[in-house]
Amino acid sequence: MTRLDCVRELAGPPGRTAWAILAAFALLGVLLSLSPWGLWDPDEGRYADVARLMLERHDFVTPRINGVVMLDKPPLVYWVTAASLAVWGNNERGARFGQTLFALGLLLIAFEVAWLLHRDRRALITVLILGSSVGFFVAGHFLTHDLGLSFFVGLTLLCFLAGWKGGGTRWYLGMFAAAAGGVLTKGPVAIVLAGMTGLTFIALVGGWRRLREIPWVRGTLLFLVITVPWFIAVSIANPEFPEYFFIHEHLTRFATTVHHRQGPLYYYP
Repeated sequence: MTRLDCVRELAGPPGRTAWAILAAFALLGVLLSLSPWGLWDPDEGRYADVARLMLERHDFVTPRINGVVMLDKPPLVYWVTAASLAVWGNNERGARFGQTLFALGLLLIAFEVAWLLHRDRRALITVLILGSSVGFFVAGHFLTHDLGLSFFVGLTLLCFLAGWKGGGTRWYLGMFAAAAGGVLTKGPVAIVLAGMTGLTFIALVGGWRRLREIPWVRGTLLFLVITVPWFIAVSIANPEFPEYFFIHEHLTRFATTVHHRQGPLYYYP
């Protein structure tokens, strides 16, 4: 294939060259996920132990660390990590492999978003830039909730953009499902981040009237069907959960200095 052929292929619909490069990034990500170094404290050890105890106790509702209930975060990353531990064993690979899957998913999301926006080789350039970024590489090999949150926020925005570009109701419903995944990953912040981004986009393009296209009732019902069962189950098992999670972790954390936040309130916007 000549250089001109490569340019033509990258300028048109995704072809063999584009998918070959994406596949190479995917393979590299999987190989590099076989991290030989030990888990970093405190986060990696803490989250890996929560997933390990879920498998050991066969309790996938209440997160625990060293046997003590830990209600700081929703369970989706723990579930993914537990599944990874079940496949790979109780080792670093098992603890981190789920992060690799989130990273690979983000590469595909970045490609699709850029393709929907530009329809040319900038979609592939986007993937190359993201995949070669040091911060992205580190996030893909470090067990936290942040990469999972990024994945679901990105997926929410991809589904929104696809629906906006004429993809139809199914994409908007996918947006609500992806937002539910984000909430089960790190809480309501997933809705805040995706919502602020989406509303900014709408304000820039002047499309407020098109919000009527979104199936709000069906989407909200889908969102609740996905998220509510765990919140009810964990609240039954741990009656202190609603006050601790929604008030302490999502209101006082931002509005007060209970978590030793010294900056002003406008820091967050």
